[in-house]
Amino acid sequence: MAGALRLERPWGHVQASAVIRQIGYSEGERDESAPGYGIGLSGLAKLGGDFAMAGLTYGDGVARYFNDLGGRGYDALIEPGGDVRTLSAYGGYLGYTRQWSPR
Repeated sequence: MAGALRLERPWGHVQASAVIRQIGYSEGERDESAPGYGIGLSGLAKLGGDFAMAGLTYGDGVARYFNDLGGRGYDALIEPGGDVRTLSAYGGYLGYTRQWSPR
C-alpha cells in the first residue's frame, strides 16, 4: 500500500509519501515474511526562472524504490534460522537548476 500528499503553491510544492509492504518467501511448507515501510519528504522551490529541489527517504525493506538498489535483493535477508529481516535504507538529494537564457 502506498500513498502521497502534495501541496502545490505558486512558489513550488512539498510532498510527503509513505509505503507499507510485506516481504517474504515460501519454501516447501515454510512461509516467512516481515513488514517493510518507507517514508519520504521532498519539495521544489521556484526562484525566478531557476528552481531548487530536495528530498529525503528512509525505510526498512524499501531498497527496491531506490535507483541504484532496486533489483539487487537489498530489501531483506533470510537469517540462518529462516526468519526474514528487513534492511534499512536511506538517502537524499539536493539539486539546483539554473535557466541561463529563455532559449
